[in-house]
Amino acid sequence: MEKYTATVRGVTPLNDQVKLFRLEFEKPFEFQAGQFVILNITDADGNPQRRSYSIASSPKNKDYIELCIKIVSNGRVSSIMGQLQEGANIELDGPYGKFTVDKEQKKELLLIAAGVGIAPIRSLVLDLCETGYSQAVSLFFGFRYMNDCLFKDECLKLKQEFPNFNFYPIISRPEEDSENWMDVGHVNAVLPKYVNNAEGKEVYICGSLPMVKDVVSALEEIGFNREQIRTDAWG
Repeated sequence: MEKYTATVRGVTPLNDQVKLFRLEFEKPFEFQAGQFVILNITDADGNPQRRSYSIASSPKNKDYIELCIKIVSNGRVSSIMGQLQEGANIELDGPYGKFTVDKEQKKELLLIAAGVGIAPIRSLVLDLCETGYSQAVSLFFGFRYMNDCLFKDECLKLKQEFPNFNFYPIISRPEEDSENWMDVGHVNAVLPKYVNNAEGKEVYICGSLPMVKDVVSALEEIGFNREQIRTDAWG
């Protein structure tokens, strides 16, 4: 796979733990929504590290990608990323992965994410909306607190602009200032409220391994088979 050198052109805090990095290329970088890249970074001890991160941006932008990264203080790579400033260079290779949508099948899509699992799902949503996907696309996004609802304003705007896009935010630890139009609970428990059959549907799930397992179980109870379900899990 081809190797690239990218330059950090933007670092946007999305909350107190997650940052959105914009990495710019000198030559076009082509990928499919849902794919990932591998960053090659030297850690604080001088050891080379390779870490996979899903691309969070639309594939229509070929001069840059965006990565949505949770900064962990003891993370060998994320802690280094958290210190990067605009203008820094990063070595990476890719794209990799088959967590992609075959638009020719024209199926109703259920896109399900939790936490920073929203990264490849956001890329899918942007691509489907921008290319005029004709079938219904529903995003179910689970998170703990209000400030964990990453890209909320963007999703609400897309919902207004694209009639076949639906957005279902699901908060598990509501606070006094939580917005009362959101569902409360976990994705696997809320899903049957909106999905009662599997006919003509395809599902994409990204999140921690326990979350993905719980959602797959809920989908199977509704009637989905494993051929209809694509997963991208970690941990």
